Amino acid sequence: MKKTILTSILIFSFFYIHSQCIDGDCNNGKGVLENSMYNYQGLFKNGNFIEGKKSKVVFTKLANGNYSRKEILIFDGLFENGNIKKGISYNESGVKEYDGSWVLSDGYLRRDGQCKLYYPNGNMQFEGLFEKGNIKKGKLYN
Repeated sequence: MKKTILTSILIFSFFYIHSQCIDGDCNNGKGVLENSMYNYQGLFKNGNFIEGKKSKVVFTKLANGNYSRKEILIFDGLFENGNIKKGISYNESGVKEYDGSWVLSDGYLRRDGQCKLYYPNGNMQFEGLFEKGNIKKGKLYN
C-alpha cells in the first residue's frame, strides 16, 4: 500500500511540476493549468485544483507530419487534495460514465455514496449506494 501511495505522489508531483498556468490565476482564483497529459480548467485554492473540468489532452499525428490536439472531457466536478471528490466522469467518447462521489481508500480512488452508473451508450446501468467501491444497495437497469 505504501508503494502505491508513494508511486501516486511521485506521478502527481512530476505532472504538477511540468504543468503551467496558461490562463488566469492557478494559485488562488480561476485559471487553466495544463501539462502534456491533462488540462484543468476551473477554480484553484493555494495552488490546488478544487472545482472544474479535467480533460485529457490527445495529440494525433497527421499525414502531413503535423499534429492535431484534442481535449477529451473526463471529469467535471469537485476535487480535494488533487483527487476527484464528486461529480460526473465521462468515457473517451464523451458519454457520461458515472455521476456521484469518490473516496480515497487503501491508496485507490473508489466510488462512494449515492451514485448513478451508465452503460457506454449513455443509458443508466445502476442507481444506488456505493461504499468504498462496493455496491451496497440500489437498482440495476437493463
